[in-house]
Amino acid sequence: MLLRELPFTLAKFFVFDATTDAISSSLPALQEYGGASALLAGVIAGVVSGLLTTPADTLVTRLSDARARGEEAGLIETARSILANEPAALFSGLAPRCLLFGATIGGQYLLYDFWTRLFRVNPDDLNLVLDIFADRISFLNT
Repeated sequence: MLLRELPFTLAKFFVFDATTDAISSSLPALQEYGGASALLAGVIAGVVSGLLTTPADTLVTRLSDARARGEEAGLIETARSILANEPAALFSGLAPRCLLFGATIGGQYLLYDFWTRLFRVNPDDLNLVLDIFADRISFLNT
């Protein structure tokens, strides 16, 4: 699971951030349309995350199938088998995964943008909350 979830989450946030910055600098007019840049950046982040994690998901799926059939298979052996026999199979199901994650993550960031605009939350507010947590944690350590 770690091979799948950690890269997925890191890619999701990194690509969203980088795409949002690129959209802001190259298409500043898009910022006027509430949520459009968040949706677009979220879709791109979802597609890239799906692309990066499809091989790991394929390995986990193949490993689960082998274990369900009663075969004793390890992650390394399963990866070697796929790479030796059918390396393109690592990307099986790529299009549906990219479509699913693009839509899901695009929707998540659209909702995030909607709620932050509705409640007028800005990055300084979030930093204030983090500063309060840091202060409480340092208080507990003394």
